[in-house]
Amino acid sequence: MDDEHNNDGKHQDLMQYIASSDENAGFIMHVNVTIEDEDYWAYLLVPMEKYDDFMAAQDDALCNIKDYGEIIEWGPGTDAPPHIR
Repeated sequence: MDDEHNNDGKHQDLMQYIASSDENAGFIMHVNVTIEDEDYWAYLLVPMEKYDDFMAAQDDALCNIKDYGEIIEWGPGTDAPPHIR
């Protein structure tokens, strides 16, 4: 994460707060994927314990998002419809 969002350890404090608040805590992440030259958007629920691995995997050319969390919504294109957002 860039310095704009990691000022003086605030990011780490937030992560620790979320993790201690709920054992099932995680992040809902908007993800764009391309499968067989077709674009898709997805919302992925990434558990706390997989967050760092998921963020590191963003640099990989091939990444199976299901390895990092549960797909909670998805569809064709790059953006979710307004009623989903």
